[in-house]
Amino acid sequence: MPDDDDLEALLAAYLSPGPRDQNPEYADVEVIIPPAILEKLESKHRITAADVEDAIKGQPPAVVEATHDDPERRQFFGHTRYGHGLFVVGVWEPGAANPRRLRVITAFLPDDDDGYWKRQR
Repeated sequence: MPDDDDLEALLAAYLSPGPRDQNPEYADVEVIIPPAILEKLESKHRITAADVEDAIKGQPPAVVEATHDDPERRQFFGHTRYGHGLFVVGVWEPGAANPRRLRVITAFLPDDDDGYWKRQR
């Protein structure tokens, strides 16, 4: 009969993303979160760097084309490994060695958007 350690190991394996959980279209994206942005995400929205990566690289992200002047800006909606929906807004960094380098501008839960989507329309 499994004990608590076995159950914890199974749960950890289930909640950890693996290659099968990655969206191949975004698997090579390097996600950059500036320290000040990460501090705000953690303190104001309780969002971790892992949550942001999950939302961008997990199955399936919905990429919405930019609705304003910056053609490189991308708006993602994805889910964390825990099933929470998450909006992530980022900019492809021009001239980066990895052309798939995304600098995060903000991220938030759908019910905690501070009017962001309304300001972008």
